[in-house]
Amino acid sequence: MEALEIAHVADAQAKTGLGTVASVSVGGLALRLKPGAPGIGRVRKLHATAGVRVVSGSYGRISKPNFLNSKSRTERVNECSSGLLEALVRKPDMSSFLSLSRKFSDCLGLASYRLRRVIDLLDARGIVSSMMMLGDGVFSIVPHQAAAGVARLLRFRGMSVVTSPVGQEGAHLL
Repeated sequence: MEALEIAHVADAQAKTGLGTVASVSVGGLALRLKPGAPGIGRVRKLHATAGVRVVSGSYGRISKPNFLNSKSRTERVNECSSGLLEALVRKPDMSSFLSLSRKFSDCLGLASYRLRRVIDLLDARGIVSSMMMLGDGVFSIVPHQAAAGVARLLRFRGMSVVTSPVGQEGAHLL
């Protein structure tokens, strides 16, 4: 717990993420119910279906410190997220997680033109995806059999790709 608290303070001071450490501490798909450091904030673990893979592709990053220092962007995040947490608490599953994440990212409108085209290509193939927060990238959660095909499509579009299982155990010391 002490290591998580130190990591949270460093993350907040560097403005590289707010809530990331608490989220990775629980494993699975994280649903942040109350902001704060591990042990203070509340995070609920949404279990992922067995055998799924997260496939993500990136063109690069968006500066978190610049984003988090903007009052207007912070207000926009609050506007766009209104009601989404409650909707996910009512239906806490992978499908809702992905669709609500997409609703949030669409509302923010941060996707570059080329990223928007990738998201549209995935939609055309029936693959629900969303923009990574914060980055010029996309992620989806798919059955392991579909992961290689999604990864190929993202690479073909010039993205740097990572495929991984959903970790069910949170961050821990080895």
